[in-house]
Amino acid sequence: MKKNQFIFYFFSLLFFIFLFQMPLKAFKLSEKAQISIITGAPGEDLYAVFGHSGIRVYDSFYGLDVMYNYGTFDFDEPNFMGKFIQGRLNYSLSKENYAAFLAFYQSQGRPVYEQILNINLTQKQAILDFLENNFLPKNRYYLYDFFYDNCSTRVRDVLAKSLEKKLVFGQSSAPEKFTFRDFLAPYLSEPWLNVGITLILGLPADKKPNYSEQMFLPNKLQNAFDNAKIINEKGESVPLVIITKQPVGEFIVKKIPIFTPTIIFSTFFLLFALVSYLGFKNGRHSFLLDGFLFGLLGLIGIFFIGMSVFTDHKAVQSNLNVVWALPTHFLVIWFFLKKTKPTWLSLYFGINLFLIGLLLAAWVIFPQRLHFSLIPIFLIIGLRSFKLYSFLKKVLLHK
Repeated sequence: MKKNQFIFYFFSLLFFIFLFQMPLKAFKLSEKAQISIITGAPGEDLYAVFGHSGIRVYDSFYGLDVMYNYGTFDFDEPNFMGKFIQGRLNYSLSKENYAAFLAFYQSQGRPVYEQILNINLTQKQAILDFLENNFLPKNRYYLYDFFYDNCSTRVRDVLAKSLEKKLVFGQSSAPEKFTFRDFLAPYLSEPWLNVGITLILGLPADKKPNYSEQMFLPNKLQNAFDNAKIINEKGESVPLVIITKQPVGEFIVKKIPIFTPTIIFSTFFLLFALVSYLGFKNGRHSFLLDGFLFGLLGLIGIFFIGMSVFTDHKAVQSNLNVVWALPTHFLVIWFFLKKTKPTWLSLYFGINLFLIGLLLAAWVIFPQRLHFSLIPIFLIIGLRSFKLYSFLKKVLLHK
């Protein structure tokens, strides 16, 4: 490479680094500028399973092509995992080259959709100024909220605040009874992830969101913008989106695993049923097996309580799964180790049997949606509770 070429590329690189780090608040867009809403399809990683929303600012006259991304975070932040679990991790607005953004999605086989907005230069400038004000170090950081403050809701708010009353949204096409949990379901095709997300989300996930709140998902935001209108200079209501492009790829079809939670949990139920039958037949009881089962359930219950009390994640609070995973189970296993069992232990498991029966009977009207694959687990809990109740009652009566 010639010396002059090296100098040219070197200073060009410095310019672009400077461009992405400097505030563009004073930067004036040209008539050729475009503002687009970018929607990235879901990915395989947990943080990407629901997709992504961002804003592209493109001005061919100045060679400007910047992607603004809300909801980004730094893995190298001190105590990253602790802050993430507690819901106290700082998320931020970041900027990157649009071509680099597309290349990343291309490498993952994730489609990207671009909605070019039908707005005038003044409105484009207002959006850029709003974004750049958000990008200032004092403004760019915020605490993430899964339902109410994420990459999609931030994009929604940028347009709503920048375009003010000229932006008019349509109406939701989703059934009125749909909850946040219902809107998440199509993205959870992987069975184990489906069970995990359903378990960890508490009662707030069963709230019915209004149309604006439904835009917490990138795909729902994209659909909302497709149906939105903008009031132009003539006072006419025209479509917000001029055209939608798909600059990157096709979906990758995921294979559903053979060993799904329903199959695994049903197999466990059959094994527990066999052990219970043999125990009834032989007049024996395996306290070791029940110690493991109820000890594990107790730990799960403690986890649910901990997520509700000691974290700031609103979506996981008030988790009613503690009704079947009682934290007290973890304490009760201590009495399994004692040679002489206390008289109240039989009553405890009788009450637990009643709770499980009530939970199964009230499945449809229970205020928090429970995952159907848990039915075999509930049957195991009920079966072993009945076994403990009857065995302990018999033993205690013959004392």
